Amino acid sequence: MKYSQPYGVTDTNAPYINGDPSTGTAGSIPPAASIEYPQREIVNFIADNGLAAPDNGDLRQLSKGIQSGLVNFGVDTGVVNQMSVNLTPALTSYYRGLRIYVLAAVSNTGATVLSVNGLTFKPVKRRDGTDLKANDITAGSIQLYIYDGTVFQLFGAGMSGGAGLLTQNLDIYVNYSIGNDTNDGTANDAAHALKNIQRAINLAFIYPPSQYTITIHVADSPSYAGFYTPYWSGPNIKVTGNVANPQNVLVTGQNTHAVQVAGVNTLTCEGITVATTLNAAGPGGGFVSSNGASLFTNNTRSNYVTGAVFEAYQANVNIGVHSFNGNCGEMYWSYLNGLISWNDGVAQNIVAPITVGYCAYATQGGAISVPPSRLVWTGFGNVTGQKYYAYMNGTIGTSGGGVNFFPGTVAGATANGGQYV
Repeated sequence: MKYSQPYGVTDTNAPYINGDPSTGTAGSIPPAASIEYPQREIVNFIADNGLAAPDNGDLRQLSKGIQSGLVNFGVDTGVVNQMSVNLTPALTSYYRGLRIYVLAAVSNTGATVLSVNGLTFKPVKRRDGTDLKANDITAGSIQLYIYDGTVFQLFGAGMSGGAGLLTQNLDIYVNYSIGNDTNDGTANDAAHALKNIQRAINLAFIYPPSQYTITIHVADSPSYAGFYTPYWSGPNIKVTGNVANPQNVLVTGQNTHAVQVAGVNTLTCEGITVATTLNAAGPGGGFVSSNGASLFTNNTRSNYVTGAVFEAYQANVNIGVHSFNGNCGEMYWSYLNGLISWNDGVAQNIVAPITVGYCAYATQGGAISVPPSRLVWTGFGNVTGQKYYAYMNGTIGTSGGGVNFFPGTVAGATANGGQYV
């Protein structure tokens, strides 16, 4: 609708003026269009939103039309990964900022396009600019699409707590040799694989918590840097390398931990080797769980680690089969109410002579708990250092294994309320 200037005035933007009898000033004459067109615009808006016929007995129909939102709502009539909707009134061209709520007909399986009122199909992208992933759109869901001038962005997709909820398990691929961190991680090839594990963790944490698991598949390489989870809650993460040959996937903490899970999160690691840089200035742990997290490991390996190979700080660590192949500050360290435990009868292998500060160290309420069937040690005599130390109410339970249950050349000790059982 155009602006209708006063009748008889050529300036299309001329204002209306009031008449003033005291000065003989004539007031503006409103043309018919200035009265008719606004009414018709409002009447059409009411009709386009599917409300009852315009009625002078209800002077809130405009507000009700805005509340209904039907002019921005469409029902998908397309096929998988190719959405089609019709709006009323019909859209004649796309414009930046266009918002459409769409009731999806089918779930998507990958990259998706959208057409409105038969216009050209436009790509639908996630918040980070990548293609949609399977089930970002689920059949029967209503989601918001915003046109940015080039593509439609699916509001919330790729944003924790928004759309893009996990509806099934998801796989992400990392390959240091051929990957690129600008890829999407959907396959183990040069066009899709990521280069670094941390990039995969970051992608995984765009999803909110759910019962599903995101598995990060890591190809063989000695060049991976350490990685960590954010502190906010995310999905269950599993990092799997080479389970048969964990020495082929080396993750090195550069003056920091090699692997750390923090916050109320769960991380499982298998088939990887951890290490830290020699004489690292930072904390330099191997597998670290902190601040309420849970860490599970199996078929893992460690080279030189500045601090503890396994560390539980106000959190839990459950250890599966592991091979020690380098010196460390502690093999197992639990503190500030942390818990280190094992599955029944798992193997702990010392595959080369190593020197440790302590094999098992529990302090400040931390606990180290050996299962009833205990552990299977190989290379028990390869450890030089103190067997255990329980300090400041830390507890070490061996299920009756005795003072020589842990390997080492120096007798264990307790102090300040520490207990060894």
